[in-house]
Amino acid sequence: MSRVLGSFGCKRFIKLGFAFLIVMFLSPRLRAQQDKGSVSGTVTDQQSALISKVKVIVTNQATGLVYPTDTTDAGTYRVPLEAGRYSVEFTKNGFETHKVGSIDVRSGKDTTVDMELRVGVVSSQVFVTAPGMDLDKSSPTVRINIPGKSIDEIPMPSSTLVPAGSRNMSRFALFAPGIARVLFQNDTSANGHRGRENNFMIDGTDNNDQSVTLPALLVPPEAIQEMDVQASTFSAEYGRNLGAQINVITRSGTNSYNGQLWEFYRGNALEPFALADQRAGLTSKPRLVDHQFGGTFGGPIIKNKTFVFGMVQGNLLRTGPRASSTATIPTPTAYAPLLTAPRRSGQSEASRAAVLEYLSFLPDVHSGVNNYTAYSIPSVNGTPVEMGTFSSVIPTHQNIWYGSVKLDHQFAPTDRLTFRSHVDRRNSPLNAGNLAFGERWAVDSKYFGQNHFIGYTKTLNTSFVNESRVGYTRLDPSFVERDPVTPTIILTNLFQIGVPRTYPQERREQTWQFQNVSTYLFSKHSLKFGADLARTNLFQNSAQDVRGTWTFLSMQDFMNNQANSLVFLASTPTRYTFNQWRQAYFVQDDYKLRRNLTVNLGLRYELSAVPLGGSGATTDEVLNAFVP
Repeated sequence: MSRVLGSFGCKRFIKLGFAFLIVMFLSPRLRAQQDKGSVSGTVTDQQSALISKVKVIVTNQATGLVYPTDTTDAGTYRVPLEAGRYSVEFTKNGFETHKVGSIDVRSGKDTTVDMELRVGVVSSQVFVTAPGMDLDKSSPTVRINIPGKSIDEIPMPSSTLVPAGSRNMSRFALFAPGIARVLFQNDTSANGHRGRENNFMIDGTDNNDQSVTLPALLVPPEAIQEMDVQASTFSAEYGRNLGAQINVITRSGTNSYNGQLWEFYRGNALEPFALADQRAGLTSKPRLVDHQFGGTFGGPIIKNKTFVFGMVQGNLLRTGPRASSTATIPTPTAYAPLLTAPRRSGQSEASRAAVLEYLSFLPDVHSGVNNYTAYSIPSVNGTPVEMGTFSSVIPTHQNIWYGSVKLDHQFAPTDRLTFRSHVDRRNSPLNAGNLAFGERWAVDSKYFGQNHFIGYTKTLNTSFVNESRVGYTRLDPSFVERDPVTPTIILTNLFQIGVPRTYPQERREQTWQFQNVSTYLFSKHSLKFGADLARTNLFQNSAQDVRGTWTFLSMQDFMNNQANSLVFLASTPTRYTFNQWRQAYFVQDDYKLRRNLTVNLGLRYELSAVPLGGSGATTDEVLNAFVP
């Protein structure tokens, strides 16, 4: 079954997908943009009669771009828009022109602006306000839209999700109803779901780390236009995960040149002298220098037509040696007696010599230990051995660079092209591994993430808008071992020799995505129809226990070379590649029965194929045994 789904099924679904795309481009009855909001409403006269063919002109106040449309025979209209601030003008012969001067449009949200026109001449212009625009009157979605200015100005802590010192925009999801904080990496849980069941997007395109279901890239606050968090009852155009839909809309350039510079500094002058550092034998606060700095610039390349926005941010962290992890080892007093401790019955001299060879690093460690916090005196074949617990001290050196650029070009009021590119590069030496003995068995963490997309929006007429998008995400995380040779030796509740058993680790994850989402408005219906096709390729090197992992229950067992267990990776290869296709199709109809009553009807079909090669199967014999 897995074999069939992984090969023949994928080919069949790909053909269906291409057939669907042809229908998408030929059909005139479609709608929806995940990264866009919209302005919609009903236009009536003073007797509440519906007015058709009213010219509705929506203007972006920052860029000057104009989005015209007409009301339908039922007096309704809808205009898909980027998040931002707009004005709306209503014009029809025989009626006064009415204008709403300022409307904030949020991504993924329908802003309702109903208008009552008075009989008069077109040259008479009336400026009005539209009360209740902040209320979502056409959708049951439980959500919150957080403006980028709020994200930029509210102090943001770091978390386990991001490197030390980074400002974590994902924490703002906790403001949404139904979102609670959970332990470990992802911080947020929607309606009781696991913290790793959320769907992360940038401008409506995929931003998920497919392996560990976390955000692939974290966008700095200064590059965010707004953040849309949908906790539940979202429309059929959203899916992939059962948890929250978290969509970050990035900033675009405007008709005015603008930019900013920033520097966040944290130093040891105002830091407390941590108890862990004191127990490690430090006599003063360790050095701490943490700089997070950057800048943005945006503006017009061609006014009212082409715009650019870019940013760069650096995060440089340096610390002096500070408390890291603890270990319980033979003290300098016990090391010499340990060398001459009697062997167990039947133990060869070569066996004891091999054991002592693995302890030969201890004198170097002793010279750097200033304080032992606990002592014990176990016996090794009748010889008392003094054991002491100490805290290791190591420095921190971290470099993180983040950059992005976004280009928007409007060929005509009906055609718009957008390109965005984000890169995230991190280098964190001594970031993981066995840090109890300094650099000896440490692991350096390296990370390079990319997220790019290009989108084209076409307005065919006042009732039909289509947007196509192509996205590409690539992640290259790796962990470089300082010592890739020494086996992993665990002395239970005492100390460990060698790099932890879970290394080496490296992977290269690539996701290609195509989306087509459209809008078609007719009568009282706002019809939505779309497709989302994605292919993920993952190269993985995960060789747990490749050097062998020996576990000893006590110091005496280790000296006697009597392991409680030995785990060794016997199968090959440790490097494998798998591919997976994902596809989703949806249709939704927002039917406006009355001005104050909207019925939402939606259907979504989603399928994730078997990740062929996910279990390392490479030969026909294994594949024919239904191993993916």
